[in-house]
Amino acid sequence: MDVFSAGKQVFLVDYETEVSHHLVEASQSGDLKSTLECIVDSYVDVNFIGVVCNW
Repeated sequence: MDVFSAGKQVFLVDYETEVSHHLVEASQSGDLKSTLECIVDSYVDVNFIGVVCNW
């Protein structure tokens, strides 16, 4: 969804999805610091359903 405000284009971001996806990526890569930062975020969804790729 694009929103135009005062002549500028604004992109809305679903922060909950972003931080939840980052949690999945951080935990899969073994990045403990980032994993813990995501877990303490009040917006994280620990039951996040998204695309998970195992390389």
